[in-house]
Amino acid sequence: MQQIAEITEAQFQAEVLDQKQQILVDFYGADCVVCDAIAQWFDDIEDELTTPVCKVFLAAPSSVLAQQYNLRGIPTLIRFESGVETDRMAGEFSLDTFRQFVLG
Repeated sequence: MQQIAEITEAQFQAEVLDQKQQILVDFYGADCVVCDAIAQWFDDIEDELTTPVCKVFLAAPSSVLAQQYNLRGIPTLIRFESGVETDRMAGEFSLDTFRQFVLG
């Protein structure tokens, strides 16, 4: 898998939950200004990433994944290890906070 990959909700099981490695998932949506900023931040640090990132577009807050992971808003970043959620960050945050969370 490349470092940053767009995946669909249908691919989530295979690309995130079935993986043995750590995966960072960026849940985002349309018309989300903060999501657009985060997308640019990911582009800016792609060369520094050591953890694969899966970007999942949520068309509606009522989507299966939004309900399953109790997503109360976008953007939401969730770190998974062997398919289990280990950390999350949601809402609006600074570039420094983003870098610290993503690059650890």
